Amino acid sequence: MGKDHVPAFVPKTDPFKGPIEVILEKRSTANLGPKNQLRGRVVDPEGKPVANAVVNFEFFYGDEANCGGACEGVDPLAVADDDGQFLIATTKRFDWMTVAVEARSFAKRKFFKLPSGKAHDLKLTEGATVTGRVLREGRPLKNVELGLVSVDRSENFTGEFVIGTDGEGRFQFLNVPAYQIYYLYGHSSSLKGLGTIPIRKVRVSADGSVKDAGDLAIEPGLRLVGRVVLSDGGAIPPDAKVFLSRDDAWDTATTDLRPDGRFEFSDVPAGSVNLGVRIAGYRISEKNRSLDRLNGSTLVGRIDQDIVGLELLLEPGKFMPPDFRKPSGLGPNMQPRDKPLRGTESPSF
Repeated sequence: MGKDHVPAFVPKTDPFKGPIEVILEKRSTANLGPKNQLRGRVVDPEGKPVANAVVNFEFFYGDEANCGGACEGVDPLAVADDDGQFLIATTKRFDWMTVAVEARSFAKRKFFKLPSGKAHDLKLTEGATVTGRVLREGRPLKNVELGLVSVDRSENFTGEFVIGTDGEGRFQFLNVPAYQIYYLYGHSSSLKGLGTIPIRKVRVSADGSVKDAGDLAIEPGLRLVGRVVLSDGGAIPPDAKVFLSRDDAWDTATTDLRPDGRFEFSDVPAGSVNLGVRIAGYRISEKNRSLDRLNGSTLVGRIDQDIVGLELLLEPGKFMPPDFRKPSGLGPNMQPRDKPLRGTESPSF
């Protein structure tokens, strides 16, 4: 695609239906002002161009711009040409832009507050490698999906890396951004009926280094059995689902709600979790002891043993965020992540 064409997305593409034809519009740069463009070149550590690198727009700021993510009038990405050159054009004038760059055989990297109207050399490095092996009862386990995500969730965050184990239970994460600490974990979707892999912290050092995380042994998981109750006695919709996600790992499990509101999760890893359900016209009641009162969409708390009998109460209405100008008196109960997960059931259940 390069800098001479406008990027385009093709929705609902099915690779099994054969090739598709995409016609890219030729870009006109004649009337593109210096503050309406971010130009540059993606290079390797030796200064050689990195062709086909993807430069993703993240945020821009200026007299007409203050937006991140999907912003109107901004190229969402650019693909570097054979000389490594790229162009992100905007309809709004900006002073600086932050981008994330990724390319095959290189570590993903963010570049912050790049000034408009000048060319930038964006240097990528190879990153580090993280290896290990998954075992169940001392035997290698294949086809287990593992995730790796940095502990640092600040502006440097580059997302999750995912890989599967081979026939010998081994895995290898390549091109991991260097000098960071990561959470390493198993995806629950690939471990159903097998158990769970406890989260492990892994410290990654320099570019080119290899970190062996060792053997990850599958352990028995926990059970979470509960019931969703609608305060007005309404019926549970047939397509309603409950989701359970972990704080440190980027891992979410979902299960169907039965007509009587009951649900069950098995092989749940111990630790801090988020439990939620979305039913149109209802919100999670403040009567739930583990309600995340900051966001209102989930219960938050710890699971350190089997939980049977959790009652998640929903009531008609929409969540109203707290007014931080008024003293709430909630203190640490605003987000009770380090307390046992509870709903509206008796504390002694």
